Amino acid sequence: MKDEPKSTGLEVPVIDSQRLKAQALEHYEAFNIHRYSDHPEVKGVAEHIYEELNALCDSKHNKRIWVKHLVVIVLDLFMKWSKDPSLFTSFSRGEGAYKPKSRYNETKVSKLIPKIIDSLVIAGYVIQHTGYIDRIKGKSRLSRMIATPKLINLLTIRFQVTEDMAELSPQTECIILRDIDERSIRIDVEYEDSSDVRIDTWRHDLCAYNNLLRSTRIEVPSYPKDGIPSRDSEKPIKISLHDKFVRRIFNNASWQDGGRFYGGWWQNIPKKWREKITIFSHPVTEIDYSGLHINLLYALKGISYTHDPYQLEGLEQTERMRSFLKKILLSAINAENETKATMSVQKAINFNPEELGWVNGFELNTTEIINRFAEQHKPIREYFFSGFGVKLQNMDSLIAEKIVNHFTRRQIPVLCVHDSFLIRADKAVELNEVMDSSFVETLLELQIDTQHIPKTKVEGVGLRQPYIVTTDLLRSRDIVEIIENPYERPSWWGQVEQNDNWEVKEYYR
Repeated sequence: MKDEPKSTGLEVPVIDSQRLKAQALEHYEAFNIHRYSDHPEVKGVAEHIYEELNALCDSKHNKRIWVKHLVVIVLDLFMKWSKDPSLFTSFSRGEGAYKPKSRYNETKVSKLIPKIIDSLVIAGYVIQHTGYIDRIKGKSRLSRMIATPKLINLLTIRFQVTEDMAELSPQTECIILRDIDERSIRIDVEYEDSSDVRIDTWRHDLCAYNNLLRSTRIEVPSYPKDGIPSRDSEKPIKISLHDKFVRRIFNNASWQDGGRFYGGWWQNIPKKWREKITIFSHPVTEIDYSGLHINLLYALKGISYTHDPYQLEGLEQTERMRSFLKKILLSAINAENETKATMSVQKAINFNPEELGWVNGFELNTTEIINRFAEQHKPIREYFFSGFGVKLQNMDSLIAEKIVNHFTRRQIPVLCVHDSFLIRADKAVELNEVMDSSFVETLLELQIDTQHIPKTKVEGVGLRQPYIVTTDLLRSRDIVEIIENPYERPSWWGQVEQNDNWEVKEYYR
């Protein structure tokens, strides 16, 4: 007899009380309309549900179109349940949210989505909580849905659907242009590919990178079944190792703002957990630029900055203070004014008690420290309270682009976390060299003069440090080997490269 599927966790968050219901509905992720599968098991689920829905109503529907929509809806509900059974899906009921001709809708789903979800509710496959708009209080919430045990049973027991059967559409757009609308809601902006910017090149390079990630085994062997304890929430952090699709997001409807790489699950876990990541069972090294943004600001002024940017006279010189002052600098540069900068810092303190909670105990005056910090960096003070952060993000994304492309061409996976990068430990020395050269090359291309390369900080396996490799990639035995030379491949590597897991097949295009 097959095992029963795990509970969806609906009982307490939905039924108990209005307060718990509100909290539960805030534990959500957005509906991903790019879910896709060519596995017959998934199509079988969609066709089975279609026949049941068709029997419940008087009118007949176009089977091909409904099945296509059902595949997208059901797969997304299933993947969220697999990640966390209590995770809701937010979705819009507005017809304008589903534009078949949009570049952000490659599965071509339509305004049928809300209607089909309503039918799934009637059939007992989905629980739905409709959204609202309160114009007086200026509050709104998109509708939420979550799979019921009936749907999970159908998927996992009757049709034996697994997470590996779910993909994203091969045509999913990876270059995103984003803006903020009049309701302060982020929206994806339609655009035309233009020769004035390098959109085609960005897309081509990112598709190659996503194809490499898709065929790469990236995991955390010690990942707790119940998730990673969160610093700022009672709920643990839960990840799906299938979330490897990376996008570049540009802001303010401008190709000169933002452009950072987003999407990999490794970006959502704390640094101490990133150290535990393995790539093809290989330990990793993480290297990040120290004070990258402040170095870029001084470079813009033609000044070579060689000091520790995160020190302030009269304050303790500790790692925790450096972390606090780093947050102050980033907030001061990104915020449009001093008040918003102070609010941003205080929010970071409140939501990161493990890392910054000590600040409240010291009764530090955040506004005063922000002003002292700005005064200490007089040469670049014009960039404080200016919203210049998105310009710096664009610059660091150009640096990251060079690093990612270098290793993608060599079929070596590198994981980007904005200004830090993770790589197999045997490639860490090369990564360090490429980070230095990419910084210099980018500034030269931007016609910015600099004679100083930011220092780098190494986490995990150190540079040129021997380490033990354990792997079961060959599936025949565990292999343990000491690697003395960081450029030396283990004796079993030739076999691994021939393994099906390593074969790079073009999928995103």
